[in-house]
Order: sequence, then C-alpha cells, then structure tokens
Amino acid sequence: MQNAPALIIIVDTMSHDEMTIILTRLDTITGSIDDIKSDLATVTVDLATVKADLKTTNTHIDAVNDRTDVQSFAINARFDEQEGRFAKLERSISHIYSILDSLRKRQESSEQEQLIANNELKKLNGWAHTLSRNLAFD
Repeated sequence: MQNAPALIIIVDTMSHDEMTIILTRLDTITGSIDDIKSDLATVTVDLATVKADLKTTNTHIDAVNDRTDVQSFAINARFDEQEGRFAKLERSISHIYSILDSLRKRQESSEQEQLIANNELKKLNGWAHTLSRNLAFD
C-alpha cells in the first residue's frame, strides 16, 4: 500500500457529493462482483452436473460397447461355423463329382466292352451261319 498516503490526500480534498458518487460506484462494482461470483458458482454447479452426466454417458457407452463386442464375437463365431459348413459341403460336392466321374468312366468302359462283345457275337453269328450253310443246316 505505497499509494495509501496519496489516496488519503485525494479523499481529504473530495467533496461529500464526490465521495457519495465514488461510494455508489464502488457499491455497484461490489454488487457486480457478487453477481459474477454467484454466476461462477452456478456455472461451477452446472459444470459438475455436466461432468456427472458425461460420466454416466461414458458408462452407458462402455456398456453398449461391451454388448457390441459380445454380439460381434457371437456373429464371428456363427460366420466361422457357416464357413466350416460350406467347406464340408464343398468337400461333399467334390466327392460326389469324383464318384460321378468314376461312374462315367466305368460306363464308357462298359459300353466299349459291350461294343467289342457285340462285334464278337456278330462275327460268331456270321461264322455260325457260314458253317450252317456249308453243312446245309440253313
């Protein structure tokens, strides 16, 4: 308070009206400061409420994330199960194609054998007719 003597001199030289004006202004400023303090207290309470609401919201978001993780795990498990089923089905289809290919090859072989046997029977039948003509059994 190095300026205190100067302030006393200024106050001593002021008139009563000037002092009243200054005191009125100081009261107004003090009231404004009290209003600001009250507003700050309200803002502090509001911020505390917002902070609590954010904490609750974060808790809810964490719970939703946990449920989402569980659901994602279940979905992944189902996809893995379906992939296993598809792989098994592909193996079964491949096995069926293999069997069908084997059967086709056997059928082709059997048809060739029947053609050969049929040709042999035709030759034998031709010889039998030739023999019977030659022996006069015809």
